[in-house]
Amino acid sequence: MHRILVVHNYVTVPVDAISSPLYHRSPTPAQVARYDLELVRAVRGGNIEKLREIKAGGVSLDACNRFGESVLHMTCRRGERVDG
Repeated sequence: MHRILVVHNYVTVPVDAISSPLYHRSPTPAQVARYDLELVRAVRGGNIEKLREIKAGGVSLDACNRFGESVLHMTCRRGERVDG
């Protein structure tokens, strides 16, 4: 990846991700609070309309469980394709 970026004249600065403080950030209390049953059910069910409704209601979708797993992690792990 680095070579590709360099070939296309991007300025790159390699970062060791595991030692980066961004890699192991703990979720905030607000992120954990947003990781509720309604959101989890919508993600697990691939219910895009429900997710849009939740977001339109002003809820941020950056929710994480107490271990730092986000709803995006959950979606990727499940490997389901959702059209919408």
